[in-house]
Amino acid sequence: MPQELVTSLGIYIMTRSAPMTAIAQWETSAKLDASYTVAHRNLALAYFNKNNEPDKATSYFSCT
Repeated sequence: MPQELVTSLGIYIMTRSAPMTAIAQWETSAKLDASYTVAHRNLALAYFNKNNEPDKATSYFSCT
């Protein structure tokens, strides 16, 4: 499925220390399939841990 590929790419990008690019990949994945909880979880963790945006992180956790 395309959302799984996009999410995997985001994980790879995050390991290369490019959180904003990874976040963009996960946002694309979430748009491709709003019920794909892996993308929402990754977005929540990235917004909380990398961007220090707890409110935005919470909004993604509430989608899972």
